[in-house]
This record gives sequence, C-alpha cells and structure tokens, in this order.
Amino acid sequence: TCPLDQILLDFIASRRSMLARGVSPVSVLGPEHLCPRDLLDPTADPTSHSISQVMAEVLTTFPHVKLPEKLAFMYLMHLTTRWQVSPNMDSYSRLPVWLRPTVMQITVPHAAWIDNIPWPRVRDILIQDPSRYPFAVFSELYSGHVHVNWPYDSEDIVVDTDDGQLLNTIFEKHIQRLSNWVAPRPFREYFSEWTSDVYGDV
Repeated sequence: TCPLDQILLDFIASRRSMLARGVSPVSVLGPEHLCPRDLLDPTADPTSHSISQVMAEVLTTFPHVKLPEKLAFMYLMHLTTRWQVSPNMDSYSRLPVWLRPTVMQITVPHAAWIDNIPWPRVRDILIQDPSRYPFAVFSELYSGHVHVNWPYDSEDIVVDTDDGQLLNTIFEKHIQRLSNWVAPRPFREYFSEWTSDVYGDV
C-alpha cells in the first residue's frame, strides 16, 4: 500500500470506530459541504471538520496541481470519504452518478485511492490489474495532467458566506459533469488503451 492509502484507511477506520461507539454522525461526518479554507490557508487555526483537514493535508503534497484541480480532487475525496465512513442512502445520493462505486469496487478489495478517480471504467481497470498501474506512476500523470476545464478565474471558485468559505455552486455544478474532467495528451498517450474508458463514460 502507498502512504496516501494508509492515511485514508486509518482515517476511515477511526471515523467508523467513532460511529460504532455511538458518537453522533454529525460530529463524525461534519458538514455536508467541504471547507476549502484548510487548503487555501493551511497556516490558519483549524476550525473546520477533520475530514476537510485530512483532505487538505493530502493535497498539499501535490504542489504542482493548480487550484481548480486541487479543489476538484478535494471535492471528490470529501464525498467518497463520507460515503466510506457511513455508507447510507444520504451519503450515496450525494455522490455524482459516475462517482458511485461500481460492482467491482464493492466486491473486490483494492487500494483506497482508486475510489477517488472520476471515470468508473478506469477505476475497474485499476482494480483488475493493480500491478500494471502502480500508484506512483498513475498519480504523477493524473495529478500533473488531468484538469477540470474551469473557464473562469480561480478567485471565483470559493465564496465567503456566514458559515465561512464554501465552494461556489457554479464550480460544484461544473465539476459534477464528468465531461469537464479532461485527460490531455500526455495522460492519453501513456494510457493509450484507456481512451474509450475515459471518454466512454462522458
């Protein structure tokens, strides 16, 4: 397993343990919407929920990723983590259809990081043949090249509200469309056999 997997698995296990001990789901899962403040200003005093904090800590290890993609990755991780901690209809319904676990994800043990990849068919391929697509290789190409085609300024991604900083609903709707997750040439060339799997789900 890779370090990212261990972070995710340990966090999910600790949250599930809290639920089993009777800690309220609100305390365990936190707010429905992620708090981008931990990512945008990691030096600030932590006031957000631990799920957002952990996601932000993971993504700070990818300094080359631009802000729209970083927040989009964080958004997916926030949704999948809430589902993995508490797999109920509420957390499931909040997942975009294309992010909902496939039959293979549910039935075949696999690395936790795979669940955060946007394309369902690609997730299945990664699960079927993990040795062929190691995390180190896939992660570098995915984080360095995949983008969400955000057409506006990065400043428009986050809005200030009475409840603190939140993702702009326009940005959320944008990244909820799988067609906006684009795999440029370097990614497609390395994983040339995946072209139909990446774009077949759009």
